[in-house]
Amino acid sequence: MENICQNIQEQIPELITGTLPTEKVAELERHIDSCPACREYLEALQGDDKLLSGLAGVMRPSIARVENNVIDALEHRKPKKSVHTISVWRMIMKSRIIKFGSAAAIIFCVLGLLVFFGNGETLYAQVIKAIENARTIHAVTKSLDKGQWEKNTEVWYQQGKGIVETSWRYGEKTYIRIDNGQYMWKYRAGDDYAKRSKTIDPMGVARKLLNVDSFKKQAIRDPSEDKVVNGIRYLAYVRSNPENTYRIVTWLDEAKRVRAWEKIHLLDSGQWETYRIGEVEYNVELSPKVFTPDFGEDIEIVEVDTKLDEYFRLEDAIFTKEALGLMFAVHELARCQGDLIFAVSSIRPADTWWDIARAESGRSGVWHYGSFQFGSSWKRLDNYGRGCSYQPITLGEIYHADLQVEWTLFVPQGFETEDVKECELEIYMYNHGALAKKRAELDLPTRERFKPIAILPLPKESVALAQVMDKVYSIANELEQFVAFDRLTLKKVPFTDEEMEAWVKENPSDWIAERWLSGDKNARLSHARPSKPSQISKEDWVKDRMDCLQEIKNNYKEFLQEVKKREQGSR
Repeated sequence: MENICQNIQEQIPELITGTLPTEKVAELERHIDSCPACREYLEALQGDDKLLSGLAGVMRPSIARVENNVIDALEHRKPKKSVHTISVWRMIMKSRIIKFGSAAAIIFCVLGLLVFFGNGETLYAQVIKAIENARTIHAVTKSLDKGQWEKNTEVWYQQGKGIVETSWRYGEKTYIRIDNGQYMWKYRAGDDYAKRSKTIDPMGVARKLLNVDSFKKQAIRDPSEDKVVNGIRYLAYVRSNPENTYRIVTWLDEAKRVRAWEKIHLLDSGQWETYRIGEVEYNVELSPKVFTPDFGEDIEIVEVDTKLDEYFRLEDAIFTKEALGLMFAVHELARCQGDLIFAVSSIRPADTWWDIARAESGRSGVWHYGSFQFGSSWKRLDNYGRGCSYQPITLGEIYHADLQVEWTLFVPQGFETEDVKECELEIYMYNHGALAKKRAELDLPTRERFKPIAILPLPKESVALAQVMDKVYSIANELEQFVAFDRLTLKKVPFTDEEMEAWVKENPSDWIAERWLSGDKNARLSHARPSKPSQISKEDWVKDRMDCLQEIKNNYKEFLQEVKKREQGSR
């Protein structure tokens, strides 16, 4: 089981970003649905995915191929039991969309400064202490392009002022993120607006620099590569892949601070080429203008939190409950035609626990603290299997900073139509990250099932289902360009047997293929489908959700027929 979870967790980053091959999606989601550890791993990674907006251009394919081969060679980790020790290196490097994203490019390039520290805890602890004590950090990375060194990223960090992360291409800025600990701004070149919201992470890449999972093998200290720069001695640490076709040299000063690094690969000609470099300065004087969010006179500043408050203001919620350091809220509950129930719900960190968690991690994204999912509130009615429930159908989701929102349809089952006067909400709630750690230290629960968390009366009046679907689609499209993560839910399309057989022939050593060949027909892949609102027509999305609704109703009819047979057989 451990090997299965390891394979799953290594592919989850690409599932999040939509770059996972279509044939692998269904099996991953099936496993995640049944495995709490992998589901928690997915939820934690989705929080970090919010940092990867503002995509820049694609880096050189040749470099990408080399890096993928290197990572496959260097890392053969077993999965951790806790999501709080996620392999950030694997997450960043294996996901192609992450490697090519502008914010991610910053993380990737600066993260390269620490990739060779290995699991030497003493050295790593010294590096952490040295960087945390730095008053300012200035880092620049460059890549070799057609014989010229081009700036990729530039990062400024100053205690008390926050961080500025920029991506560059062809000598021009393509992306800017500023976080001063109170507000965060994001701007992508070419847009006529910049986004401002509450702070998410005022240390940004500086923290990413520190939170690298340790590797099994340490980097090798290589005095022959030592050098002196401006009178400062730089100590070299080197690591190579088993084939010795790829090397990274990282230089630390005598205070154990990263000062420079180089990535080098072996060309077909047999010569070594340095294709990426980075430099870091500490305690340099930074101009206050660096942290000023000035994107140009014609650039509108969009207040993201104000937009979200228009729809999901906590004070206007019809129900709230604090649990596990999180605040669950129901913002809207409506009776729909066809015996359906529509709900808009959210969670966010509760004020007191949020302060505690932020003190531990410095972050404010809801995915760093917790998540929730609906259950069906099923109740047994007799000994033959009959029951009543509210079967949830997710329509869409939003995540931004400290807020998670879900639009849901509930299908009442086992009720007479006139008896559905209320909706019983069952949820599973989980803590993540710093909040989970803090609550565990206090011997408090970090996950809990609430059955029910609320029983809410339904309005007598019924609204048209088409009106509800129009509203969700409209809001999702409006918010897509502003929020960190936004999707409309679509049903997965499983591979046919013929498609699976063809795929297995091409991938016989894949673990899913091995399960399929063993006769496990549940080891079936599915075709990926777009989930961002702008990529889905309203007609296609509505049809997909209605097909899902009809499938649930059909399955329930079949279930009732089986119950009736059991009842008749017992007489």
